[in-house]
Amino acid sequence: MFQEDKKRVAPAYRVLFGLNLTTQDSEDGEYLKDLGYTEFNLGSNHESPKVRRFENTVLREVLPTVVDVAQSLEKMYEKEYRRQKVGFKETFSKEEYMLNRLKPIINQQFRSIKQKLKDGKIGTGGPYVKAMIEYKRLSKDNRKWATIEFFKEYDKPADATNTQDLQTLTKIGAKYGKILNKALGSRR
Repeated sequence: MFQEDKKRVAPAYRVLFGLNLTTQDSEDGEYLKDLGYTEFNLGSNHESPKVRRFENTVLREVLPTVVDVAQSLEKMYEKEYRRQKVGFKETFSKEEYMLNRLKPIINQQFRSIKQKLKDGKIGTGGPYVKAMIEYKRLSKDNRKWATIEFFKEYDKPADATNTQDLQTLTKIGAKYGKILNKALGSRR
């Protein structure tokens, strides 16, 4: 689920040395792995392979949004941790604090999207999928900017499972892209 096509690299290593080498996960997948998630935890657990493939495709499309939100919150939580008292910092390491703050948000995002899939609210041509595709078309920098601006404006993180939040993120990111292009274009 952390990559589009998982391919086996150098199959001879498996025969000769017992090593199974595959292509690397996406940056978003690596980020989630660093937080302790696995493809098994986050992926579809539907019994039908066809349904499981469809659900994993949708979940893979959601990954960048969830990671963008988590990374923007991570910066805020780092500042929050630095303001804590010494006794608190002796009890909880920065990593523990970050995991305890980020994991519930990430878990809720994936639970919500899986529930929408289960309820049949997400289809291949539905408004949610269209909003998600439009959001993914933004550059990574524009997406990151949009998640931070969304949080500033609405005082809450964007919900990767909410069509309206995705549309708002897309508008904010596109506006930022236009401003940036205009500023860079005027310097030529």
